[in-house]
Amino acid sequence: MYTTLLRVKNKVSAVVLIATILCSPGLSAYEKMSATVTSFDGTEIELFVYTPKNDDPKKVYPTIVLVSPWMFSAKKYHVQADRMVKRGFLVFGVTARGFGESGGYINIGGAKDSEDFSIAIDWLLENTQADPENIGVTGFSYGAGIALISAAKDGRIKTVSAMSSWTDMGSSLLGNDTPRKTWPDILLWNGSLMGNMDQELVNDFELLEKNEHDEAYKEQWFGQRSASRFIDEINELDIPIYFQHGIKDDLFRPNQIIDFYSQLSTPKKIDLTL
Repeated sequence: MYTTLLRVKNKVSAVVLIATILCSPGLSAYEKMSATVTSFDGTEIELFVYTPKNDDPKKVYPTIVLVSPWMFSAKKYHVQADRMVKRGFLVFGVTARGFGESGGYINIGGAKDSEDFSIAIDWLLENTQADPENIGVTGFSYGAGIALISAAKDGRIKTVSAMSSWTDMGSSLLGNDTPRKTWPDILLWNGSLMGNMDQELVNDFELLEKNEHDEAYKEQWFGQRSASRFIDEINELDIPIYFQHGIKDDLFRPNQIIDFYSQLSTPKKIDLTL
């Protein structure tokens, strides 16, 4: 799966192709690098970079940022990264805190995750041949939600491709103010198994699951984790967005994606699949 960015009249246009592709000839040589960056609170965030091999240190490349899915490192995307770099993209992987080799506790798409993302983009621009005018971000599920929120806060992102994302955390976990117990329990279980879950956050999550927090607290907790709260910022930045979503997705139900999509004034495309 990959995201293609095309420059149109000095502006990145999200002509976004989500497809399985064969390795493209001619760009088989590339360099891999693993790294970490220290975030705002001292947490180490795991990164990787795939760069097409060249002899010109001044050359810059259109860049695809891959944000890790729930439970995994961004290295989970190594097959996709290999295909992308062979098509001439610089590929940059960012692993969310609490997963893979990133430190800290899982933040469930909160403000710390988007802060980590911006610091990772700082590192990208300081240490690689990324084209600062041509950076797109993509992710699946957890990574897609973080990508949308982070793009709203960071004006350097030119386009987003969100696969199986959420846009409203509240409706995902409390549909019609009714706690949805099965999915939160599954997420807490496998998050604790594969990552570093903060017990305080687990307790908080369980109270939200039981609907025992007041409305102001729920608004704050869910709001910082919902791209729908940042729709004005996304529209103001005019970020092209592509969505791919399963109409039978029972965790992040498609109605929230369709509602979010209808409020976008940016260039946009959506594919709903069975």
